[in-house]
Amino acid sequence: MAAPRDGAVVILGSGLIGRSWAMLFASGGLQVKLYDVEPQQVTSALESMRKEMELLEQSGALKGSLGAQEQLSLISGCPDLQTAVEGAMHIQECVPENLELKQKTFALLDGIVDDTVVLSSSTSCLLPSKLFAGLTHVKQCIVAHPVNPPYYVPLVELVPHPETDPATVDRTYALMKKIGQSPVRILKEIDGFALNRLQYAVISEAWRLVDEGAVSPGDVDLVMSDGLGMRYAFMGPLETMHLNADGKVSSLWGSDGAQRSMDVKTAWVHFSILVHGKNPIGNSRTQTQAGRATSPGAERPGVGQNRADHPAWCGAAALSGRGGQHCLERHGRGSAELGA
Repeated sequence: MAAPRDGAVVILGSGLIGRSWAMLFASGGLQVKLYDVEPQQVTSALESMRKEMELLEQSGALKGSLGAQEQLSLISGCPDLQTAVEGAMHIQECVPENLELKQKTFALLDGIVDDTVVLSSSTSCLLPSKLFAGLTHVKQCIVAHPVNPPYYVPLVELVPHPETDPATVDRTYALMKKIGQSPVRILKEIDGFALNRLQYAVISEAWRLVDEGAVSPGDVDLVMSDGLGMRYAFMGPLETMHLNADGKVSSLWGSDGAQRSMDVKTAWVHFSILVHGKNPIGNSRTQTQAGRATSPGAERPGVGQNRADHPAWCGAAALSGRGGQHCLERHGRGSAELGA
């Protein structure tokens, strides 16, 4: 595993995400340079971070082994981009979620950086192949997508460009671990990465339950906050299934209301048909240990009816390719607006 190299971390953009990254890197004892096209924004960001870190220290929630003042001394504003990137070992882009703006930002960086610095984007949904297209230093480029708010949610999705050097991924992974984050490797480009695909699947089904009058909005939220959310806070869905007795997934039910026990693969097929309206392995029937079992019908009542009225459903449709463009044109929403 490659270790982070010596040098400063540069943050481009001093908004909420940029400030959070700056605090995280400083908590790991790293020198941080903060740059913004609006110098006054940097001044405001430094003051905002000072107040927040002092409050965190008072409440015992400050990250890292250094005190608030020591961490603050590691963060400085830099009015000139060329000066900021000199000697940097990692540059974290945090400009607004706009493809053209981000492309211009990386094109500018491409012309002034050396062959060793990692160029990282905080984008929540833009694919690296589009973001880093045509760059000379593309092997040094990667997406490191934090979860909002990054200081309190440790997950970081690492998404490489098809031409990203594996050493770039390893260095970024090691850096995230150094500052206390929980990096995950996305092994290939995929719309929505991992977190937003899972998030939209949950939101889509939440809308469906409410839309069909099965559960009230408040109770759907309660199912998550006092149920699944508490479980998934420390154990993921695959681990949950793995730990079920004898490899079985219990409490799966059919249209007749009868509960059935089935293996994990069969459960996955049934759930995929329920949520996506299709069998993930292209077969409407699945083999179980007890014999052949017919999966629920691929046609779900109400699919395509009034779904475009729900932005969350549209988000899922955009990620799955089913009517997504129409939905996005109607609502103009992206994954970032759902707290990703």
